[in-house]
Amino acid sequence: MMKAQRRVLSTSTPRRLALFGLTLLLTMAVAAQAFAGAPTEFVKKKSDELFGIVNQPVGDARTNAMKKEVRALVNYEELASRALGVHWKSRTDVEKKEFIELLEQLVELNYANRFKDKSGDKTYDVKYIDEKVREGSGMALVKTSIKYGADNFEIHYKLLSKAEAYVIFDIVFDDISLEETYRDSYVPIIEKEGWGSLIKRMKDKLAELKKR
Repeated sequence: MMKAQRRVLSTSTPRRLALFGLTLLLTMAVAAQAFAGAPTEFVKKKSDELFGIVNQPVGDARTNAMKKEVRALVNYEELASRALGVHWKSRTDVEKKEFIELLEQLVELNYANRFKDKSGDKTYDVKYIDEKVREGSGMALVKTSIKYGADNFEIHYKLLSKAEAYVIFDIVFDDISLEETYRDSYVPIIEKEGWGSLIKRMKDKLAELKKR
């Protein structure tokens, strides 16, 4: 149910990754029609929370609230574990903590910078078209269909039940998986240059985003 063939971003396509992030936030930040079940209700709740923030007056308060909400959107530890595999398991607790903090900051700053001067767009039509739950595994998949003008596309959310609550660990937009994107981008760097090189690259990118 959860396995499908997807196109994956390479390290040479940063513009596509930026578009993915922008579209993710836009489409999450709209009122949604619930399909059914707890996983869909969880995603809808996140949508409603982001919708309220995106429609606030543009300013620092809105930007800070957006950063906080974007950081809470995805379970980054689960994402990192799945994306990096054996390279994540071999890391120390200190290394894992540093990586998670950098990844969270990179994602939130990337999204916030692209939304500094943009208000919510209520012309997006979002429908929840399917929900699948894998019995016994705690995993679920929520599929949404997005219509904006003449454009139609889908965003799928992969969730995992943890401590009686759901967390999002992967998002698939236009057949591009966030988990597989980071695996495709980060694992080659680790294998060719080492863990320290990946951390340095992340810090350099973070410094660049903070200047914008």
